[in-house]
Formats: sequence, C-alpha cells, structure tokens
Amino acid sequence: MSEIIDAARKHFQSELDKGLGCYEVKEWGQKIYWKPETMDQKRRILEKYRESEALGVIECVIVRALDSEGKRLFKSFDRNDLLNNVDGDVLVNIADAMNTKPDTVEDAKKN
Repeated sequence: MSEIIDAARKHFQSELDKGLGCYEVKEWGQKIYWKPETMDQKRRILEKYRESEALGVIECVIVRALDSEGKRLFKSFDRNDLLNNVDGDVLVNIADAMNTKPDTVEDAKKN
C-alpha cells in the first residue's frame, strides 16, 4: 500500500473513532445516529438525488440512519413508507443534520 492510501485510511478511521453523530427527532421521540459517510454511500445517495431530491433525502436516511448500537434503522423496503407515510420535513431535517459537520465537539453533543 502506498503512503497516501495509508494516510487516507488513517484519517477516515480517526473520523470513525470520534463516535456517532446524533440528532434528536422530537417528532418521533427518538434519536437517530450516523457514522461519517463513505464514498459508496455518497454515490448511492447522489444517484437517487439525480432522480429527485425527495428520493435523495430518503436514500440518505436509509443508508446512514443507525440506532445507538450502530445498527441500521431502515432497509430498502422502507423506501415506499418513507416516501408516502412520513413527514417529509422531518426526513429533510434528519438528512441535513447528517450532512452538517458540527463546528466543535460541544456542538455535536448538543444534538
């Protein structure tokens, strides 16, 4: 392996080591967690965004939303429910939180 790949992997691992991001979904009485986004996740999300913004938001939530143990909360078969039976504003808020880096560790803890 090259030094640059080693450095890139080390950096990503340090991001993972910071722990899960968290957003409290007050409307659901739940917290949603996530890890830093991988390039494969980004690719999948962007493919859906090309179809429509709504599908991109839903894909973001499906592929990134975790419980406090780091287990996925949603599966692909939840897409139709998320698209038709869930408040879109809440989904947008979750996706926005996942895609916004906190300025400080204290900012992250506020969520």
